[in-house]
Amino acid sequence: MPRVSELITQSYLNGDAGLGQLPAPFENRFDEVNAQLADIAINIGSLGARDAATDPAFDNKAIFDQAFALLPNGGTVILPTGKVFVTDTIQIPSGITLDLNGSTLKLKSGVAQYHNVVNIGGVTEAVNVTVRNGKIDGNRTGQTEDFYHYGIYILTCNGVTVEDVEIVSCDGEGLYIGYTGFLARNVNIRNIKLSDNTRNDWAIVNVNGLYADTIIIDSIAYNSASVDFEFHGDGDSLRNIYINNLSVHSNVQPVKMLTNDKAGTLENINISNITLTGTKGLAALNFDNVKITNLKTQGPIEFIGCENFDIGGLESKGVTGNGVYVYPSAAPSVVKNPKNITMTGLDISGASGTGFILQGVKTARISALRSYNNGTDGIGVFFNNDDVWLTNVVTTDTRSSGKTQKYGINFQGTNTKLSFINVIADGNLTGSYQNFPIVAFEVGPSVYRYISPDGLNSFALALDNLFNLRWPGQLQAKRYCITAQTASASVNVGEIFEDTDGGLKYVNRAGVLKKTDNRVSVPASASATGSVGDWAADSSYFYICHATNTWKRVGISTW
Repeated sequence: MPRVSELITQSYLNGDAGLGQLPAPFENRFDEVNAQLADIAINIGSLGARDAATDPAFDNKAIFDQAFALLPNGGTVILPTGKVFVTDTIQIPSGITLDLNGSTLKLKSGVAQYHNVVNIGGVTEAVNVTVRNGKIDGNRTGQTEDFYHYGIYILTCNGVTVEDVEIVSCDGEGLYIGYTGFLARNVNIRNIKLSDNTRNDWAIVNVNGLYADTIIIDSIAYNSASVDFEFHGDGDSLRNIYINNLSVHSNVQPVKMLTNDKAGTLENINISNITLTGTKGLAALNFDNVKITNLKTQGPIEFIGCENFDIGGLESKGVTGNGVYVYPSAAPSVVKNPKNITMTGLDISGASGTGFILQGVKTARISALRSYNNGTDGIGVFFNNDDVWLTNVVTTDTRSSGKTQKYGINFQGTNTKLSFINVIADGNLTGSYQNFPIVAFEVGPSVYRYISPDGLNSFALALDNLFNLRWPGQLQAKRYCITAQTASASVNVGEIFEDTDGGLKYVNRAGVLKKTDNRVSVPASASATGSVGDWAADSSYFYICHATNTWKRVGISTW
């Protein structure tokens, strides 16, 4: 298409004045006008586009290609309002804004695999492309080739915006961003609704710079994951991702994060204000460098072999299974222990399993955690955790005949460098469950000691040689007992008991019986067995051992 200045120059040369070349200042000014005119919209209705109500079999692809060709320097292609236009794949070139204008683009029936509704980028990078204001329909029921028909497929690009668009019924992903070897850059997604897409509603594969706000996904039946962060090949990159206000309703997997053991880059992934409804929640496998803020879920949260996760504000209600579970990955995936996990502000209740579990974690900082009214344990600290701090933690459970709750906090296996600051384990026990232990420690294979509300179980604390526990604050239990024992009875390392003489005793890490104070039974004579500092008292005398097996006494009376 000729430029505005070229058209005017030609007219000037051919005019009656015969003045020759247009003066340079005027030509430059017309070039500015030319740039402004580039944003004038071409309505495909003027090029012969047919809507589905008039001609349901008509393929409008050639009409779109013609419109794009008329705007080589960029511009806007607009659809007639309120109609449905059938098409094969539209490849949007650089500089184009596709304004759906309240209408629908619908993929024609019977196309081959990898024919999508809209493609952006590919072998050639697309720059400054926008799709806005309408609906993308993948026509799932009209396709015979399974799965690989996407709504909007964004490949190599720099500067793509998708806003105010609904993407539905794709026999594949609704929105697909990046692929191995095709890096998408600076993608903006705003006010998007996705529903009933067969594979994943939204796949995020290879992108640097993704900014998304207000995404609503309602896919209760068809998808494998509603939001899928997933490497497909070595060299994929997920960097500088910011997603805000994400709402997902799904019974399959609302959010999934996978590397598939590919060698890629994970960096600066941020998700905030997420609501997940349905029976599933969020699962991340061998995924790193993620920050999640304000997550509400009705499904389980699993962090498997993940590193550098920062969770701030998590509400889990009525989950089938465990509420939040952090544990190592296993074969056939690359085997990794979770590492550098930070969580704060967790409110977990009503899980049919354990509310919160740490297993095999290397360095975790957990604070402001409340886990209550769950089916089994409130908190589980299981097997080979190392350098874990729990601060300001409350686990309470009101149990009735319908619950199988065991412990407020359950420690199993060998754990090292565990620290607890201001931890409250309150059973609030009722009915036939009132004698359940509040806190349990596994001191040997399937051998437990407990903080308990009754006289049936002992307080046992495995010390540094087993758990290396530090107590910079306090572990509180509203009701617990210390079992009566004798010095000759079978005792375990860390066990505290009340001896027959009324004194408190414990067994140190070497298995040696130690006193918490020097009170002993009243000596029968001045030469009774005793050590320096031992003392005793009865209603008449106070006794003190001042040398080995040597006692003195002084009378006591009222005044």
